[in-house]
Amino acid sequence: ALTRAFADLGKVLIRRLGDAGGPRVDRTSAEFDSIIAYVKNMPRCIHADMAATGNVGAGADTLRTFSLPANSLANNNDWLRVVYSGTFATNDTDKRIRILFDGQVLEDFGNFDFDAGVWTVHIHYGRISSTSVRATCIGMYGEPLVFDEGVISGTPDIIYLPRNATLTVANLNSNAVTLLVTGESTGAPANDDIVCNLSAIELCQMT
Repeated sequence: ALTRAFADLGKVLIRRLGDAGGPRVDRTSAEFDSIIAYVKNMPRCIHADMAATGNVGAGADTLRTFSLPANSLANNNDWLRVVYSGTFATNDTDKRIRILFDGQVLEDFGNFDFDAGVWTVHIHYGRISSTSVRATCIGMYGEPLVFDEGVISGTPDIIYLPRNATLTVANLNSNAVTLLVTGESTGAPANDDIVCNLSAIELCQMT
């Protein structure tokens, strides 16, 4: 936990030129080093977007894209925590979501007949070398099951998918990599058959 290195440091760390007193430089430096060491290993938000973005007619459309700067995953065991979520339109089109990291597919369940509902995906990407990441996610798609006195009502369309994969990527130290989500509707596609209305990414650099 974050603790004070010196109890007698005082409340004012920066004084006007000419003021006397104040903490010793070595103690001020030690305090800042303690803060940096604590904060360094904490995840921090590098992306958040609550805008609603849907597919447009036929074909695959970008619902979310984010360019992760080169050297963000600078060392082995650095990791990203990613959340995507959104909705499915109430209609009879087949719907498809693909999630990619640097062009490598983590999620693609193909065209599926979701007639309504929501979707959410929680992902962890961890660097295992400069050209590979370990990716795991849990995705839930479709209408919820409804229980009424022990009886399941309705005939919901639902998919629950765990994933675990090792993805080969461009050199993470020298290349930016793209995190991408696409949505596609087939059958009688209309705008906003698939919508992403939430995305967030946290980065943790371990060393």
